[in-house]
Amino acid sequence: MARRNIAKRKQPPGRVGGTYFKAWRIFRDQSIYDVADRIADLIESGDVSKKVGCTATRVTEKENGKEPWDNQYLGALALALDVSGVALQFVDPFDDDASPGAVLLESMSPQMRERAEDAIRTYKIRDDKEKQGE
Repeated sequence: MARRNIAKRKQPPGRVGGTYFKAWRIFRDQSIYDVADRIADLIESGDVSKKVGCTATRVTEKENGKEPWDNQYLGALALALDVSGVALQFVDPFDDDASPGAVLLESMSPQMRERAEDAIRTYKIRDDKEKQGE
């Protein structure tokens, strides 16, 4: 099967489906098929659960927000694109004014990055609840 080349966009895609996955995929110059192949390799090596799935269709549905996100799939995409899960959710790679916190996370070891991301998720949930008045 021939692979398609990624057309360079004049404008970055921004946030789609609640994440910056599409922006990171384009930023990393990867096609949908490249990402699906990388996830398949991660499944084969045992780094990612078989439950994640690795078809180009599934990657497209996740990217376009047609299929809900879960942490397991987000982690697989983060590994496939060599970026943190937090960056996939909150950092636009085309933004020249990217958060210094995101840059800091990207410089951490995978183990420390995971711990930091868990803490950030906890604070984000608390912040969302406070904003809703719960």
